[in-house]
Amino acid sequence: ASKLAVEAVYRAPQIAERTGWAHHWRGRSHQLRGEADKAAASYAEAARHHLGQKESRGLALARIGEGWAQLQMGRMDAADALTAEALGVSRDLEDQGIEVLALRERAWLEQQRRNFDGAEILFTRAANFSSKHDNKRGQGEALLGQAYVSRRRGELDEAVEIYREAIEVLQEADDLLGVARAWLGIGTVKRQRCEFEEAEELYKRAMAVAEELGATDIVMEARYRIGDVARRTRD
Repeated sequence: ASKLAVEAVYRAPQIAERTGWAHHWRGRSHQLRGEADKAAASYAEAARHHLGQKESRGLALARIGEGWAQLQMGRMDAADALTAEALGVSRDLEDQGIEVLALRERAWLEQQRRNFDGAEILFTRAANFSSKHDNKRGQGEALLGQAYVSRRRGELDEAVEIYREAIEVLQEADDLLGVARAWLGIGTVKRQRCEFEEAEELYKRAMAVAEELGATDIVMEARYRIGDVARRTRD
């Protein structure tokens, strides 16, 4: 997301007060800050409004957001049910954009369960579909998932290759936060290979972008990684 996009997310609730979308964008702002519990509450409230107003598209998006939040809190059964509901609604609507989002969230759920084969299949489907419809951001986010799965499997060369592909796609989409996440991923591969100076440089680069955009979750992860590199170089 660009700086303007992130600022718009934070300000949207003021513009759309008393609507399901106000709660949705409030949930999104909490999501960008890594506040899973607050995001879950806001997305659930958004879903309640969308359901009452019979806004199926809004309902599906709210369930996807709520599913993300539940997964971050380790509640995999709840995340499973929410993303399954979103997937069903998206297919009823024949809204392929939302279907891609739901597939991607289910892929993250499967990798959390250590079902790497299942996660890879879902991420690949999401990436291919997004590429076919020229959705650069969706394609880049799915590639980040594929790279993460490869890294978890220990396929480090492949992970770096996919992260670099994701960076190219996300830069075209002007998704700076996505690029920052890719830098974190490559940095972690460098750390695993004991290439600590390069890892630290990538972490700092990611943190600088995240600080400018106010993405607290990425800032906190980058700081932790930088501290980890410092401890390893001292030992």
